[in-house]
Amino acid sequence: GLPVVDGYGTTETGAIATDGRIRADVDFRLLDVPELGFTADDRPHPRGELAVRTPQTIRRYFAASAADQASFTDDGFFVTGDVVEKVGERRSRIIGRRKQCFKLAGAEFVHPDVL
Repeated sequence: GLPVVDGYGTTETGAIATDGRIRADVDFRLLDVPELGFTADDRPHPRGELAVRTPQTIRRYFAASAADQASFTDDGFFVTGDVVEKVGERRSRIIGRRKQCFKLAGAEFVHPDVL
């Protein structure tokens, strides 16, 4: 009799989505990942790395390296590292992590969770 929901968020941004539906107070966009073959122009569903900005998003990491600061765009979006597929106006499905991908001999990229 208890409801079960799938929540998605990060320490840097707070809550982002519930059950695949991105919250109304979250600005988001997909960043192209050309080396993995994902773009916001993909059809039938746009795909790319999720970048978000929420009312709770931190501006930067304290005393962090330049590589860590690259997690933030110049206009205040946090780059999550998650590759998502946009399946509706404010609906998304995580299909992998940008840094957890293998390139096969035939130049095809595969995420290990698929295997």
